[in-house]
Amino acid sequence: MTTSSKSIALAAVATVVAALLAVVPAGPAAADPLPTTDLPRCGSPGAGRPCLGAVTRNGVVVPVGDPTWQISAKRAEIEGAHVLMLHALRAGSFDLGAPALADRWTVTLETGAIVPRSVAGYARDAVVSRSVTGTGHRITVSLRPVTISGQCDMSAWPWRCPEWAADPDPIDNHEWDAAWSLDLSDFGQWTDPVQRAAAYGMDFFTNAAAASMPPAVVVDPSTGADMLRIDLANRHYREDGVTVVRGRTELSIPHAFLRAAYGVPDPATLTPAGVTVSGAAGATTTVAHVGGRLRIVIDGMTFSHRRLFVRRGTITPTRPTKVRAARTTSRKAVVRFRKATARGAAVRGYRVTCKATRGAHVRRAKVGPAKRRVVVTRLKPGRAYSCRVVALSKAGTGAPSKAVRVKARR
Repeated sequence: MTTSSKSIALAAVATVVAALLAVVPAGPAAADPLPTTDLPRCGSPGAGRPCLGAVTRNGVVVPVGDPTWQISAKRAEIEGAHVLMLHALRAGSFDLGAPALADRWTVTLETGAIVPRSVAGYARDAVVSRSVTGTGHRITVSLRPVTISGQCDMSAWPWRCPEWAADPDPIDNHEWDAAWSLDLSDFGQWTDPVQRAAAYGMDFFTNAAAASMPPAVVVDPSTGADMLRIDLANRHYREDGVTVVRGRTELSIPHAFLRAAYGVPDPATLTPAGVTVSGAAGATTTVAHVGGRLRIVIDGMTFSHRRLFVRRGTITPTRPTKVRAARTTSRKAVVRFRKATARGAAVRGYRVTCKATRGAHVRRAKVGPAKRRVVVTRLKPGRAYSCRVVALSKAGTGAPSKAVRVKARR
């Protein structure tokens, strides 16, 4: 497959997200408004699927016609992808007010035949759950609003996000103390059917004014392996011209995608060493497994633009430790060790290599993954040996242990 066929960046989605929160399209790069239709409330007369189900704010149901809190729900088709778009309003305003940063919203969407592969939007601390019912797919998203400051010109990279003082035009400058939106997509534009299916559960949330989602799958020139690229941009300062914008991004990568695109044989064993994030200067990155997905949270980055790359790191097992050896006979030794830790590829066994300290004689022995001792036979009497242990995996051989000496014996 060529690199171009794997490129799935969809700038239009980012533009849609920005446009939903803005009174006007997001800067001079915004395309003509996409044709959309209203998403009905589930249970309303004539409502089919997809439809908007229950909506709660801090555990309290937000009913249809609530005078304070409203949900705008739309659907559209973008380059072959089916997209559902939601955002919240307070008394008709996109800005929910600073106190709303502490709120937790939960929304349910009955998507019917639309497969909810990805959710992207402006939010933080998001929790996404998916299920299949008798009427099709269902997805529930729980989230908190974020502060969004600024607009960006997305016509060329790097995207341009002029500072407030230098570009005071109110059409291109917006700030919301608290807001949230989300776009649900079936990734219908994704050309690789294996990667498209494996992307079920790839979710992305941020407070950056401009973001590319879904991420682009590109080739790492240093390794030849696939990696994810996400473009983010924002002004450095909030509207006061003093407060620095601190960017936050939450990315969930399904284990199936790690296998299909990253070549990680056993994603559930992946450790932070197995994934690297570059481009988030000054930020804190945390990596954890949550519900069959790898969750990456990047917090505290500053702007005006960032091009984040998420690469596969070292996925071979760690080195065995606490290695010790004893010569039991003139021709035999027992090597004991503490087992290695898998970090993306399950340990399939261990191999011990013993080399004579004089001469070129070498003996090797292997055991299964549950063993912590290896018997090495056919040693030469009167020769001392230096032995090392390595863990074996589908991804390759782990780093060798420290060498341990086996005394000579006649």
